[in-house]
Amino acid sequence: MKKNIIFSTVIPLWSMNNGSGGRAFYSTVEAYISNGYNVYLVTDQENNYNASDIKLKKENIFYIDMKWKVNLLKYKIMNSCGVRKIINCLYCFMYNYKSYKAMKKILKKCNEALIYAYEVNAVKSCKKISKKYKMPLVTRFQGTIMSKFKNNFYTRIRRYPHIQALSTKADLVIMTDDGTQGDKILKEYGNDSKTLFIKNGVNILSKQLPKINKEEFKKSINVPLERTILLTVSRLVDWKKVDRSINAFSKINQKEKYFLLIVGEGEERKNLEKLIEKLDLNSCVRLEGSVKNEDVYKYMEIADIFLSFYDLSNVGNPLLEALSLGKPIITYNVGDTNKVIDGKNGLLLDDVTPENIAKTIESINNEKDLKFYSDGAKEYTKNNLYSWNKRMKIEIEEVEKLMI
Repeated sequence: MKKNIIFSTVIPLWSMNNGSGGRAFYSTVEAYISNGYNVYLVTDQENNYNASDIKLKKENIFYIDMKWKVNLLKYKIMNSCGVRKIINCLYCFMYNYKSYKAMKKILKKCNEALIYAYEVNAVKSCKKISKKYKMPLVTRFQGTIMSKFKNNFYTRIRRYPHIQALSTKADLVIMTDDGTQGDKILKEYGNDSKTLFIKNGVNILSKQLPKINKEEFKKSINVPLERTILLTVSRLVDWKKVDRSINAFSKINQKEKYFLLIVGEGEERKNLEKLIEKLDLNSCVRLEGSVKNEDVYKYMEIADIFLSFYDLSNVGNPLLEALSLGKPIITYNVGDTNKVIDGKNGLLLDDVTPENIAKTIESINNEKDLKFYSDGAKEYTKNNLYSWNKRMKIEIEEVEKLMI
């Protein structure tokens, strides 16, 4: 088979702005292009793909206009739980219908290709096209939300798009080992396909990073030099519970010794701004907004402790990057987070009340403990984490077995 690959996805190239946020899809497309694949992309995302450095050909991008969903959700009446569910199901149906038609056009041009469904909403159309044209199918998931739902009739109705996608058999299912127990969920919903269960790569390990002058960088972002820097990095969405870090800060006894930086952007920003104002923390807690991917490491370099209290799992890329830079971790013991944070590279909390988080921060804020957890983080990284280049090499080796 020629090295043609068709990606279908509703996931943006970057999870925030161009060059900012999670880079999983960007790294995937970049790797296939670098390995000689002719990449076609079917998407409803308006990322400026041509401005990126992945050299994706303009004529290979098939854009599906799905703006109607965003426009509908601007109206408050459309945001009730039931109506939103109907809109999401309609969106999934329409995207798959249009995606299927777009892939048929592509296959008239290239005759044969590997079909690659990236995330839930693309699976149905990719399965249909792969079956019709007898092309190999790969499905890829960035983890799953399904571990928090019981497997019953109600869930199967309410979460139909997720369950349909996760239960769809493919020549290869790639499930991210992000602590959300995706390997167990695949089995629970009867998907016995060949599976690659693997952590995301860590961008920081992919290249030699320039050394930074921590004091100068702190001055450049107006952070007091003598403070202990607490850091959290994530999209500002509800389930990532950035408010837990802010509420915990309010319970620290000597606030003047600490400074909390929150890197990321998202729909919860206004609520978090109000919380900071309400707790009178404007002088020591700051939302930094979206930061270019290559600059996030600078924030991690100046951090003394990394905080992460997501609801489903905490083994996302920000936590892995913090580990790779030797940052002590304080996080929530949920999902499979305990398979990464082991008491030697950070602390797992079952109790994430503001008081307990604050007490834990204060308890390790000394040179001996910070060094102990920092050394443990570096040791874990050496033995367990991949660069994105290595991560994608493993995937492509598995994918190419399907093309023989």
